[in-house]
Amino acid sequence: MDYQEFKKDFERSGMSQKAYSKHKQISASMVSYYLRKARETETVISSIKPKNFEQIKIDSPSVSRLKITTSKGVIIEFTL
Repeated sequence: MDYQEFKKDFERSGMSQKAYSKHKQISASMVSYYLRKARETETVISSIKPKNFEQIKIDSPSVSRLKITTSKGVIIEFTL
């Protein structure tokens, strides 16, 4: 069971848990369980995400290669 997909589908539905359970033909307690598991999974994922990374946005479509040199001198190159 992909709990995150279940949660997204539930949220998109706009239904209450009870209405959603009837729509999906599962018990209301299972809906509650799956949503709880989705929240737990989110908590675990957010707690293990590295905190010292920055997002890089490349605005120029003419860039075809990206070279990153870390503070320790490690060079990482990407072809875009």
